[in-house]
Amino acid sequence: MHVRGNWPEGTTSFEVYRPLREHYDPTDEERLLGVELEYLGFASIVEVESADIRRVLINNSAKEVRVGDRLLVREEAEIGATIFPTEPVREIEGRIIALVSSERLASQLDSVLINLGSRDSVEVGDVFAVSKEDAITVDEIERDRMSFRDRMRAIMNRESLTLPGGELGTLLVYRTFETMSYAVLLSSLEPISVNARVISP
Repeated sequence: MHVRGNWPEGTTSFEVYRPLREHYDPTDEERLLGVELEYLGFASIVEVESADIRRVLINNSAKEVRVGDRLLVREEAEIGATIFPTEPVREIEGRIIALVSSERLASQLDSVLINLGSRDSVEVGDVFAVSKEDAITVDEIERDRMSFRDRMRAIMNRESLTLPGGELGTLLVYRTFETMSYAVLLSSLEPISVNARVISP
């Protein structure tokens, strides 16, 4: 197979990836946080054809390698055998932006992607709570006690109560990037979906 690109000197082994999906900030849908890649296999250079073209051998592959797939320098990015759970260094809030699996909902021990990264001072081992959205409701009992005039004023002013969202579970960050991090759900009281709130415990 022939490939074209800029070749780092002294490197002959590469991993093969395919762009899988783009992740955007849920608070700003035009802001790209990163691109998730799908690992396809491992390749090595067998012949130099020209300054920018090489012939490579696909040593192993999980899927077929196609035109447009990318070669990246093989990177040693091991997850430590021991991760010590800690609280984030500051109060912070984010969102779950994707599930690593193809399922629609996540549960205990599933991996998720959050929109918090090293630029937010997030580190491996940080523990976050996953919580429901705050609920907005009307205190009907209190309104029944009001005079007609006060009740009408409350309705016209759209007076309501904000009830804090309950905790859905906890997650532990195990890999960080600048704008995103991978985390595993340590516990979940109910299935968790994309866009769930992630907050400091």
